[in-house]
Amino acid sequence: MREFIQRAAGHQTRRVAVVLLAAAAIASGCSDPSMTAGNGDSEAAAQVTVQVATVAARSMGDPREQIAEVSAAVKLDVIAKSGGKVTAVRARNGEQVKKGDVLVEFDARGALLERERAALALERAKESLASSKAEAKLSRQKAVDAVKQLENQLKQQMREADTLPAEETRRNLQAAKMQLDAFEAANPVSEAQAQVDSARLTLQSMELALEPYIVKAPSDGIMSDLTLQEGMELNPGSPIGTLQKLDRIKLKAHLAEHALQLVGSKPAMLYYTFEQPGELKKAQVVYLGQLPDPVTKLYPLELEAANPDGSLRAGARVHVQLTTEEEEKVAAVPFLSIMREGESAFVYRLVGNTVRKQPISLGRVKETYQEVLSGLEQGDRVVVSGQQTLEDGQQLDLQLVEELSSPASSPTESE
Repeated sequence: MREFIQRAAGHQTRRVAVVLLAAAAIASGCSDPSMTAGNGDSEAAAQVTVQVATVAARSMGDPREQIAEVSAAVKLDVIAKSGGKVTAVRARNGEQVKKGDVLVEFDARGALLERERAALALERAKESLASSKAEAKLSRQKAVDAVKQLENQLKQQMREADTLPAEETRRNLQAAKMQLDAFEAANPVSEAQAQVDSARLTLQSMELALEPYIVKAPSDGIMSDLTLQEGMELNPGSPIGTLQKLDRIKLKAHLAEHALQLVGSKPAMLYYTFEQPGELKKAQVVYLGQLPDPVTKLYPLELEAANPDGSLRAGARVHVQLTTEEEEKVAAVPFLSIMREGESAFVYRLVGNTVRKQPISLGRVKETYQEVLSGLEQGDRVVVSGQQTLEDGQQLDLQLVEELSSPASSPTESE
C-alpha cells in the first residue's frame, strides 16, 4: 500500500513539472522579439475568422401596460332644494336613470293643500268671469235693443210729422246711444278677468313650490352615493346623491417614474378591457402629473374616452398601453456579441475592415437578444463570433468575415 502511494505521488510530481515547463516555454515564446517583429500582427489578424451581424430593430415584447380605473367624465350632484321628511326613494345606487325620472319624494302635504286652495280659487274666479260675461252680454243686448226701438219710433214720428214727440224721442235716442258707448268702453268683465288671471298665477306659484318636494334626474346617467331612506329628515341644500354621465369616461392610473417616461408627451393612448383584449380603443391624455404623490411616489395619469353605449361602468378596470408595438421595436444585439469588463459591457463594432471596441448600455432581454439603450445604432455591424481574439483597432481580412444574413440567426445556428 505504501509503495502504491509513493508511485502515485511520483506521477503527480512529474505532471506538475510538465505543466510548469510548458508555461515557461509559452512565456519564452511570447517574449521572443522575432514573434512581434515586422508585420506579424497584420498576418495574425488576417487569419482571424469572425461572424458579424447588423444591428436591427427587434420587438422586445408586447406593449407595456398599466391598469387604469374607469370613472364618469361628468358627475352631477343632486341636491335637495327643500327639506323635510323623505316619503319615497325611487332610485338605487348603480341604477340607470333617464332625465326626468323621479329619484326622491319629500312630504309635501302643506304645499299640496296650498295648491288645492289655489285650484279652487281659480275655479271660482272662472265661474265668476263666466257669469259676468253672461250679464254683460245681456245688458249690452238690452242697450242695443233700446237704441233700435228708439230709432224705429223716431222714423215713425217723422213720417207722421209729429214734431214735439219726435224731438223727445231724438233726445232719448241720443241718451241711449251714449249709454251703449259707455257700456262698450267700460268692459264690465275686466275685473272678473283680472281675478281669473290672478288665481291662475297663484296656482302656478303653488305648483312651482311643489317641485322641490319631488327630486327628478337632471340627465341620463347612473345613480351613486345615494344613502337616503324613507322617514329621514333632510335640510334644504343637503346632498342626495351623484348622477354619473357615462357617455364619456375618464381612465385614471398611477405611474412609476419609468412608466412616466414611457408616456412622455403622447396626446392619446390605446386601451382594452379584460373581456375584449383584442378590441383596442383610443383615449385622449388630459392630464399627466409631473410631481409624484408624496406618499405613494407615483405620478397621476388621466385619460378621457367616448363610451356611447355605456358598456364601461364606473369602477371597472382596463389595460392602458403605455407603448405601441412600433415603440417596442428597438435596436438589439445577440447575446454572443456582448463582452464584459467588470460591470461594463462592450461589443466589437466593424467599421470598414477595422474593429472598434464600443461600450454599450443594455436593456431588456428577449430570447437570444438584448436591447441596446445607447452606444449603437441600427445599421451598425457587430462581431458575434471570434471576438475573443480581437483587439481594439485591429484590421481584419474581409474575406474571412462572415455576414449573418438575418438578425434572427444565431452563430450557433450558422455553424
